[in-house]
Amino acid sequence: MAITAWSAGRLAGSGAPRLLFGRMYEDPEVEARCLPPGRVLTIASAGDMSFALAASGREVVAVDVNPAQVEYVRGRMAGSPSRAGQADRYLALATSALPAMGLTRRRLQRFFELDDPAIQVDAWHKLAGRRFRAAMAFAFGPALRLAYRGDLAHALPPRFAAELSSRLERGFGIHANRRNPLARALFGLPATPTPAQEIEVVEAEVLDYIRRQPAQSFDAFAFSNIADGAPAGFRDELMAAARGASRTGAIAVLRSLALPHRSADADRAATDRGLIWGGIEVVAVG
Repeated sequence: MAITAWSAGRLAGSGAPRLLFGRMYEDPEVEARCLPPGRVLTIASAGDMSFALAASGREVVAVDVNPAQVEYVRGRMAGSPSRAGQADRYLALATSALPAMGLTRRRLQRFFELDDPAIQVDAWHKLAGRRFRAAMAFAFGPALRLAYRGDLAHALPPRFAAELSSRLERGFGIHANRRNPLARALFGLPATPTPAQEIEVVEAEVLDYIRRQPAQSFDAFAFSNIADGAPAGFRDELMAAARGASRTGAIAVLRSLALPHRSADADRAATDRGLIWGGIEVVAVG
């Protein structure tokens, strides 16, 4: 089995796999625009991307190496409510400190009712003062590297807190807050979860799974950021496997929290309402 940063099923420590993500901060509209219709392989994670692509009429096979994520997605399909994973609890801990920095719930709610990006940037400058930037530097610097596995933390760019702050400001200058549930959730405000859809869910390491599939199996692949923190060569192996299982015209989308390699990937990440992504790569594999 291919070993990646996600194979342990935990963000930190040792022991049995745990639920990592109870919700996702990926804008499925990006994948929906980039991927052709038909049969698509996704990374299951919390299920949001898979459900959204299924709602668009695609046939979805959601694969995840973490049995806790697979169980969670199947539970959501059966009607179980969303719940927090390790990453969600870390984010909740960070957002619980926001009122002490002047970002009270009431002020955030007013901010996320804005619908003019130009006004939003000015309002954000007033909200995100020195205390907020200092807290970001700690929460997404030393604290994050203690909370997350080394291979995951090291996949993040240097001075990630400053980079993340820049991505937030970029996003607030592009996307209307009032129509952006992903940004609301990022700051701990209520956001309606993606409705569950009927999909196929498979517990497997995705590279091994794709290699076992016959040719002409898939029209598209939504790989999320599974290559972040992966060993050297993993991405190339993944793309080679996808080509072997692709139909003509198949497309793969890969996300990364790292710095983008190409300006086109950065521009595409800027269209994502989740605000946090460094690069979104689109690769022809069919």
